[in-house]
Amino acid sequence: MAESAAVLSKKVSVTTINADGFPELGTFSTALSKAVSVCVSELLDAPTMPTTYKGRIQQLRDLFANAPLMGSYSWITDAVDQQAVLIVIQNPMVSALTDRLLGGRATDVPDRKITTIDAELSYQLADALIPALNRVVQRLSGPNDEIAMMQRASTQLPDEAKGELEMLTVYSVSISLDIDDTIVDNAITLCFPIDYVERAGFMSARVTQVRPSEESPWRMKLSRNVRNLDINAHAVLARLEQSVGNISNLKPGDIVPLPDGVIDMVELIVETSEGDCVIATGQLGSVKETKAIKLADGVDPAFVPPF
Repeated sequence: MAESAAVLSKKVSVTTINADGFPELGTFSTALSKAVSVCVSELLDAPTMPTTYKGRIQQLRDLFANAPLMGSYSWITDAVDQQAVLIVIQNPMVSALTDRLLGGRATDVPDRKITTIDAELSYQLADALIPALNRVVQRLSGPNDEIAMMQRASTQLPDEAKGELEMLTVYSVSISLDIDDTIVDNAITLCFPIDYVERAGFMSARVTQVRPSEESPWRMKLSRNVRNLDINAHAVLARLEQSVGNISNLKPGDIVPLPDGVIDMVELIVETSEGDCVIATGQLGSVKETKAIKLADGVDPAFVPPF
């Protein structure tokens, strides 16, 4: 049987990150995690409670790039037809939802392929979450017809969910749930555009000072064009210091010794207006008889700063 919000409030353990200076977000996120767990409890008629939540201000593209977001995606628009929240129900939660509603116990199956039944049930959960999320927003922000969540548009494809909004700045809340004593990590992620969060009063206009207006169509188009540019990249095995005389005397058959360990220190270099720039390092190897580099780290984020 579903537990009351009062009981849940004593059990939930929460973690908030990257929301410093905006205490309203902590209150908002805690209320969201409780509302989601109560909604799931009522839908499944099974004891459900939140174990943790993690809140973060980030761009939508970074959320999709850094998290295993496989599952169902539902954009909910508000009364003025603006994006209010993206509800991401991840694979483990989709699996648990189907197993429980079909009479079994919730199980955590992260890699199971989503079926048509799974998808439809997850969309029903998204529909059930809309009034629950609306109650949280209206209770904390006060009556405001414009921010009321209304219609759902769903998909199983993350690229369709992201669409032209990849540069959108969002406040995402990932909620882990305990269902039937099965912990489903990051079961549901709610992504609220910063504009919506500000209109609801959970974040003051100060946020505009720490984020550019990435979501403007001009900036999105510019970013895509920059990222589609072709540039020259070089893999440098080693850098040597030689005198001009030694280099001028080199002839076919001469041996030029290389430092030890160069195979593990290959540099990936691109040409910029300010000269060569090392954007990554890696190990020299081969893939299907083709020489290749296995990167030790990701590409330096300073290479293409965010717009």
